[in-house]
Amino acid sequence: MVAIDFSGPNISKEMHVGHLRTTILGESMSMIQEFLGHKVYRINHLRDRGTPFSMLIFQLKETHPGFSKKLLFLKKLDKGYKAGSKKCKEDPEFKKKKAQEAVVQLQGEDKECLEAWKILCSITMEENYKLYKMLDATLEEWPESFYNPMLSLIVKNLKIKDLHN
Repeated sequence: MVAIDFSGPNISKEMHVGHLRTTILGESMSMIQEFLGHKVYRINHLRDRGTPFSMLIFQLKETHPGFSKKLLFLKKLDKGYKAGSKKCKEDPEFKKKKAQEAVVQLQGEDKECLEAWKILCSITMEENYKLYKMLDATLEEWPESFYNPMLSLIVKNLKIKDLHN
């Protein structure tokens, strides 16, 4: 068994040349390993959680109340991401009270945050898969959120082994 990590794009941001490069390299290495008879896991770790992503959700709520998939496209999300990032740097209160609070809501599976998260993931991946198709790359999505159900057990085990500091 061989695990190969692909491009790992950020949700709500356009891919750049580095993502394309790692996709091409990942696909090439996968084909070689499969030719050699190995079972290959083509893993694409999507960055779909954390403060930057949550900051975007709040930024969009402010600039596009009631946003939906019909009203947004990846370029607009990318601009919103950059505007929200700038706002976090300039306004620590926004970062602390809005963006970081949204992380907690998203991790806690708040219904409104999850719905926004689904919309943003969908828009991003529709665009990304157009590029993956052009590159003839096949891969499996393993978003950061995939690991959410496992986190409490990991923390528990770290505490048991006194490795949580």
